[in-house]
Amino acid sequence: MSFLSQSESTGAINNITKARHRPGQHDQARESTRYKIRIATTKQEMEKVYRLTHDAYIDMNYAKPQPDGKLVHYPELENIPETTVMIADTGSRLLGTLSITLDGPMGLNTDRDFPQLTRQIRSQTDKLASCWRMATSKECRNKKSIVKDLLKVSVCYIFRQLEIETLLCTVNPCHERIYQLLFGFETIARQDSSLQGLENAPAVLMRLEHKNVPERWFI
Repeated sequence: MSFLSQSESTGAINNITKARHRPGQHDQARESTRYKIRIATTKQEMEKVYRLTHDAYIDMNYAKPQPDGKLVHYPELENIPETTVMIADTGSRLLGTLSITLDGPMGLNTDRDFPQLTRQIRSQTDKLASCWRMATSKECRNKKSIVKDLLKVSVCYIFRQLEIETLLCTVNPCHERIYQLLFGFETIARQDSSLQGLENAPAVLMRLEHKNVPERWFI
């Protein structure tokens, strides 16, 4: 896998590919582990994101089934210039997604769930962003590679391309340790109540500083 340099254009992220297959494996098995991480750019791709999020959150008991099979839990952050949606797909199937929002007129998802702390952190930095809506397909639910690659590419994009100083995210407590060990996020707050638009979804607020990101992530 390759990562973005600061001088590369946003479109270059479409060339980031992750391929893992071994000779002799069934073609379908090879396809399932061969994917590209890129930015969602079409209405059709966003429809897939909403459906994947719905199915993933229903499976984890974070939400109730919706009649249209789609879940949009921060609608005010959709379709605005500050939000970028990353997807991992094989060309025919969506395997995972992660959304990024830069601080702007609509604020961040963390303003809804951790308003006081978000305001405090905003006062400490000029360039703030959040990542949210991490979801993977059922076939990839137990594979850390999709989550790791989505977050690594997103972090490189956020810190190198967008020159953000501080990144926030909210995750379920059961995923907290993974974000700490694999990515270096620091836990700064907890809440037992559910995130906006969800249920049975307590959260921890986590923070990652550009200066603390390992340089190997940018190679």
